[in-house]
Amino acid sequence: MSTVKFIINTENDKKIININEDSTFKDLRKTIAKELFDSDNYVNIKCMLTRPLRIFGKMTLNPGNIPHTYNEIYLNKFGLGNREIPIIVEEVKDGTMTYNSKKTRLNKNSSRNYYVSPYLREQKKDEPKKFTLDINDITHFPPLGS
Repeated sequence: MSTVKFIINTENDKKIININEDSTFKDLRKTIAKELFDSDNYVNIKCMLTRPLRIFGKMTLNPGNIPHTYNEIYLNKFGLGNREIPIIVEEVKDGTMTYNSKKTRLNKNSSRNYYVSPYLREQKKDEPKKFTLDINDITHFPPLGS
């Protein structure tokens, strides 16, 4: 099992958090919250890489904020094994983010959690078209020998 070393530069010192590569970003956030802030609050993580970390066949870890949509993704999906990643950490105290945050709905009038294009929204408003087939009409049912 390989580990990932996250280096947190604080005002006073440098804190190193080693976490197993089979952990998720949610586990990383919880570990940081316990060790640095001694709380269960949500933690924002900003990755201080100089360039994106790309490995063939793996997900890309970009510099900047690690989005909360990555919370359920395992670290081994990024190919971070035996690497040192510099990060900056910020505790969220106002309760706007939690570890169990639900996805925001793009279409507030619906219970669906996915995007519906304007073209499809207009189509759904129209009444379904009804077609009638005339069995004797040769355009719908051409003769078999032709």
